[in-house]
Amino acid sequence: MSIIRFLKLAIVSICLLFSGSVFADEMSAVSATAAPTDTSITNTVNTTFESSNALKGSKINVSTLNGVVSLSGDVNSNDQAYTAVSLAQSIPAVKDVDASRLTVKGSQHLLSDSLITAKIKGLFIQEKIFGDKDIATLSIHVETNNGVVSLSGTADNQTQIDTAKTIASAVSGVKDVKTNVQISG
Repeated sequence: MSIIRFLKLAIVSICLLFSGSVFADEMSAVSATAAPTDTSITNTVNTTFESSNALKGSKINVSTLNGVVSLSGDVNSNDQAYTAVSLAQSIPAVKDVDASRLTVKGSQHLLSDSLITAKIKGLFIQEKIFGDKDIATLSIHVETNNGVVSLSGTADNQTQIDTAKTIASAVSGVKDVKTNVQISG
């Protein structure tokens, strides 16, 4: 394994520490190929979910079609739904995550604002690890209220702020993006 691939996987593991470990071989398999198959994406998402302590007790079915991951089944809380969407969206080659058939036990529906926030954070991680744009993943806080995304925290430069705003604006369901991100130091 090259030092760059090792460092990328280490950063992914650190970023996703709240939800458990990520299997390095699965992440490498998806990131190493130019055009991962839907099957390899599904396998990577499943492996990531299985290794996540935060998703214990959930019953999530994963399928992928043309890079869009569909999640269905039951989770125990909105936090588990958020984690599932964030983890799936952070996988390289995942174009979008459809969680419309994912339900929280005891609830009729998921909060769409939480799903938007989860997708944005997943895209931030994906861009930081596998993309070519400069972004501050850990120091920019994301909050969504009625489709309006608020970005706050700190970034190293204006480019990181612009990248975060561009990524957030592209997520389905986002009506507007407000930024209150300060340039540090």
